[in-house]
Amino acid sequence: MESGVTLADIRKEETLQRNCTKVGIVYIPRTANETEQERDARHHQLQLAIKSKRRIENKSQQSPDKERRIRESNVHNARRINAASMQQQESARQINTASRRRQREMQQEENDVINDYDDIIPDPPTKEHIDSLVQEAIKQVTRTRRDDGSHQATVCVVCDCLIIGEEKVHLMPKERLENNKNRLSVQTYEQNFGEIHPLLIEQYQVAGLEGMLLSPRSYRSGDNFVHHVSLAPNHPLQKSHPSHQNLLLPMDLLSVICHQFCKFKEKMNRGKLI
Repeated sequence: MESGVTLADIRKEETLQRNCTKVGIVYIPRTANETEQERDARHHQLQLAIKSKRRIENKSQQSPDKERRIRESNVHNARRINAASMQQQESARQINTASRRRQREMQQEENDVINDYDDIIPDPPTKEHIDSLVQEAIKQVTRTRRDDGSHQATVCVVCDCLIIGEEKVHLMPKERLENNKNRLSVQTYEQNFGEIHPLLIEQYQVAGLEGMLLSPRSYRSGDNFVHHVSLAPNHPLQKSHPSHQNLLLPMDLLSVICHQFCKFKEKMNRGKLI
């Protein structure tokens, strides 16, 4: 046995030589000083030649019927493989389509959220707008300041109510009060509710409009008096007020209480005199 050659190598060489002789292939003998890589390449070449020769012989020995079955089997396998491949491609296409659709929906949702925030979040106010708000606030805070520099509460000349907060204030001309004298006069009140005590009449007298029940607490600028712009439903000058049916209700609850108290006190004084 040569140095470096094992018993397994010798048996492999003999097997290759017998197979080559059996199928009619020329055996390639081992050369002197052959390296391991050269031996593996020579063995591989012989094995491929033996395999190819056997395939040719098997094909030539097949009957026509067997060849047809093999051919049909190959066609069937090819169609099955193609169908499976097409099914996989269609499944992948549907998955990709659904994924792209979902991505578009998510992008649209994000855009809608951004647009909603754009609608909710207003633009920052301009300096002119801020200055106008400051001036309006100063005007509201100092609206009790009069022309002479003093401060006087803003009271409606008709209903004797204090105008507070952001309630609008307007000046009513003297002429409009005179035009409504039939609703604000002492005579109309006494015709509907009875006699008023002289002290109460004196309490609700305004210079230049004698004989009418008005609030002397109301600020007066010449012949203009402060009053509510949006008349409350119970305001004597409101069109829906019963006074527009020539029926004047009391000025306010304080007036009624004072009126009844004065009448009661007067009766008590008369009883003591008797």
